[in-house]
Amino acid sequence: RGPAVIAVKARNGGATAIAWETHSEYSGNTDPGVNCIHGGPESRQVEPGQVATLRGWLGWSEGPVAELCERALREVEGS
Repeated sequence: RGPAVIAVKARNGGATAIAWETHSEYSGNTDPGVNCIHGGPESRQVEPGQVATLRGWLGWSEGPVAELCERALREVEGS
């Protein structure tokens, strides 16, 4: 639990990063040529008519993977 970043580097040199305040799971696309990831954010139980919000960030870059992960964490942590 807590801020998490998952990065997947595709064959074309790009990377995708995803971050949420909390998460339950993640998976990558099985095709390494497709730069895609899927995440499962967690939210508290809400009653009918209530609203819950999760702060998150999703980005894609052709730059270094570490740089993209650092940016994602900064965004989720609000700094």
